[in-house]
Amino acid sequence: MMFNRILLVTATIGVLGASVAACGQPATKSASANPAVQPSPTVSPEPRSTTCKKITDAGYKLWEPFMAVAAAGTETAKLKDATPKLIAAIDAFNTEAGKIGETADSELKAAISVIVSDMQRRQKDLTAAGTDAAKVQSVINSDSYNTGEQQLDTLCAG
Repeated sequence: MMFNRILLVTATIGVLGASVAACGQPATKSASANPAVQPSPTVSPEPRSTTCKKITDAGYKLWEPFMAVAAAGTETAKLKDATPKLIAAIDAFNTEAGKIGETADSELKAAISVIVSDMQRRQKDLTAAGTDAAKVQSVINSDSYNTGEQQLDTLCAG
Protein backbone atom coordinates (compact mmCIF):
# COMPACT_ATOMS: atom_id res chain seq x y z
CA MET A 1 0.00 0.00 0.00
CA MET A 2 2.82 2.43 0.88
CA PHE A 3 4.50 1.66 -2.45
CA ASN A 4 1.30 2.61 -4.28
CA ARG A 5 1.18 5.93 -2.41
CA ILE A 6 4.80 6.67 -3.19
CA LEU A 7 4.25 5.71 -6.81
CA LEU A 8 1.20 7.98 -7.05
CA VAL A 9 3.04 10.90 -5.45
CA THR A 10 5.96 10.27 -7.79
CA ALA A 11 3.62 10.35 -10.77
CA THR A 12 1.89 13.49 -9.53
CA ILE A 13 5.12 15.45 -9.12
CA GLY A 14 6.75 13.84 -12.15
CA VAL A 15 4.01 14.93 -14.54
CA LEU A 16 5.48 18.43 -14.48
CA GLY A 17 8.77 17.08 -15.79
CA ALA A 18 7.51 14.54 -18.28
CA SER A 19 7.59 16.80 -21.29
CA VAL A 20 10.39 19.31 -20.78
CA ALA A 21 12.43 17.98 -23.69
CA ALA A 22 9.52 18.38 -26.08
CA CYS A 23 8.81 22.04 -25.29
CA GLY A 24 9.13 24.74 -27.88
CA GLN A 25 5.80 25.32 -29.60
CA PRO A 26 4.94 28.84 -30.72
CA ALA A 27 2.63 30.83 -28.47
CA THR A 28 -1.10 31.18 -29.09
CA LYS A 29 -3.67 33.39 -27.40
CA SER A 30 -5.85 32.55 -24.37
CA ALA A 31 -6.71 34.31 -21.13
CA SER A 32 -5.46 33.75 -17.60
CA ALA A 33 -8.10 33.70 -14.88
CA ASN A 34 -5.73 33.63 -11.90
CA PRO A 35 -4.50 37.02 -10.69
CA ALA A 36 -1.30 35.32 -9.49
CA VAL A 37 -0.14 35.03 -13.09
CA GLN A 38 -1.30 38.24 -14.72
CA PRO A 39 0.65 39.46 -17.74
CA SER A 40 3.21 42.19 -17.51
CA PRO A 41 2.43 44.75 -20.22
CA THR A 42 6.11 45.32 -21.07
CA VAL A 43 7.32 41.71 -21.10
CA SER A 44 7.24 39.55 -24.22
CA PRO A 45 6.55 35.88 -23.65
CA GLU A 46 9.69 33.85 -23.27
CA PRO A 47 10.22 30.68 -25.34
CA ARG A 48 7.86 27.89 -24.35
CA SER A 49 10.76 25.53 -23.67
CA THR A 50 12.16 27.98 -21.11
CA THR A 51 8.84 28.32 -19.31
CA CYS A 52 8.33 24.54 -19.32
CA LYS A 53 11.76 23.99 -17.78
CA LYS A 54 11.23 26.67 -15.12
CA ILE A 55 7.85 25.35 -13.98
CA THR A 56 9.19 21.79 -14.00
CA ASP A 57 12.14 22.79 -11.84
CA ALA A 58 9.77 24.57 -9.45
CA GLY A 59 7.64 21.43 -9.26
CA TYR A 60 10.63 19.25 -8.41
CA LYS A 61 11.10 21.30 -5.23
CA LEU A 62 7.87 19.76 -3.94
CA TRP A 63 9.27 16.24 -4.21
CA GLU A 64 10.91 15.95 -0.80
CA PRO A 65 8.04 17.45 1.23
CA PHE A 66 5.49 15.27 -0.61
CA MET A 67 7.58 12.16 0.02
CA ALA A 68 7.94 13.02 3.72
CA VAL A 69 4.16 13.20 4.10
CA ALA A 70 3.69 9.98 2.12
CA ALA A 71 6.31 8.23 4.26
CA ALA A 72 4.68 9.46 7.48
CA GLY A 73 1.72 7.25 6.64
CA THR A 74 -0.48 7.01 9.72
CA GLU A 75 2.11 8.21 12.24
CA THR A 76 0.61 11.37 13.75
CA ALA A 77 3.92 12.65 15.16
CA LYS A 78 5.57 12.47 11.74
CA LEU A 79 2.55 14.09 10.08
CA LYS A 80 2.69 16.97 12.58
CA ASP A 81 6.22 17.63 11.36
CA ALA A 82 5.90 16.83 7.65
CA THR A 83 2.51 18.34 6.73
CA PRO A 84 3.33 21.97 7.67
CA LYS A 85 6.56 21.68 5.66
CA LEU A 86 4.58 20.51 2.64
CA ILE A 87 2.07 23.33 3.08
CA ALA A 88 4.95 25.84 3.19
CA ALA A 89 6.56 24.24 0.12
CA ILE A 90 3.27 24.53 -1.77
CA ASP A 91 3.09 28.20 -0.81
CA ALA A 92 6.63 28.76 -2.11
CA PHE A 93 5.78 26.86 -5.29
CA ASN A 94 2.68 28.99 -5.87
CA THR A 95 4.71 32.17 -5.50
CA GLU A 96 7.40 30.92 -7.87
CA ALA A 97 4.82 29.64 -10.37
CA GLY A 98 3.10 33.03 -10.36
CA LYS A 99 6.39 34.70 -11.27
CA ILE A 100 7.05 32.14 -14.00
CA GLY A 101 3.57 32.75 -15.39
CA GLU A 102 4.33 36.46 -15.79
CA THR A 103 6.64 35.74 -18.74
CA ALA A 104 4.81 32.72 -20.17
CA ASP A 105 2.82 32.70 -23.38
CA SER A 106 -0.93 32.92 -22.88
CA GLU A 107 -1.63 29.17 -23.06
CA LEU A 108 1.10 28.28 -20.59
CA LYS A 109 0.04 31.19 -18.39
CA ALA A 110 -3.48 29.74 -18.27
CA ALA A 111 -2.17 26.24 -17.42
CA ILE A 112 0.09 27.64 -14.71
CA SER A 113 -2.89 29.54 -13.32
CA VAL A 114 -4.82 26.26 -13.07
CA ILE A 115 -1.82 24.57 -11.41
CA VAL A 116 -1.67 27.34 -8.82
CA SER A 117 -5.42 27.00 -8.18
CA ASP A 118 -5.07 23.21 -7.88
CA MET A 119 -2.20 23.59 -5.42
CA GLN A 120 -4.10 26.20 -3.39
CA ARG A 121 -6.99 23.72 -3.06
CA ARG A 122 -4.55 20.97 -2.04
CA GLN A 123 -2.94 23.30 0.50
CA LYS A 124 -6.34 24.23 1.95
CA ASP A 125 -7.39 20.58 2.14
CA LEU A 126 -4.11 19.59 3.84
CA THR A 127 -4.61 22.34 6.39
CA ALA A 128 -8.17 21.17 7.04
CA ALA A 129 -7.00 17.54 7.39
CA GLY A 130 -4.67 18.48 10.25
CA THR A 131 -3.13 15.30 11.63
CA ASP A 132 -5.94 12.98 10.49
CA ALA A 133 -3.72 10.50 8.66
CA ALA A 134 -6.44 9.12 6.42
CA LYS A 135 -7.46 12.60 5.26
CA VAL A 136 -3.86 13.76 4.73
CA GLN A 137 -3.01 10.67 2.70
CA SER A 138 -6.21 11.07 0.70
CA VAL A 139 -5.25 14.64 -0.20
CA ILE A 140 -1.72 13.82 -1.29
CA ASN A 141 -2.84 10.76 -3.26
CA SER A 142 -5.79 12.37 -5.05
CA ASP A 143 -5.64 13.02 -8.80
CA SER A 144 -8.24 15.77 -8.44
CA TYR A 145 -5.47 18.34 -8.01
CA ASN A 146 -3.71 17.54 -11.29
CA THR A 147 -5.82 19.31 -13.92
CA GLY A 148 -3.28 22.07 -14.52
CA GLU A 149 -0.38 19.64 -14.62
CA GLN A 150 -2.16 17.65 -17.32
CA GLN A 151 -2.71 20.84 -19.33
CA LEU A 152 0.93 21.82 -18.91
CA ASP A 153 2.09 18.36 -19.95
CA THR A 154 0.05 18.61 -23.15
CA LEU A 155 1.31 22.11 -23.97
CA CYS A 156 4.94 21.29 -23.29
CA ALA A 157 4.81 17.99 -25.17
CA GLY A 158 3.64 19.48 -28.30
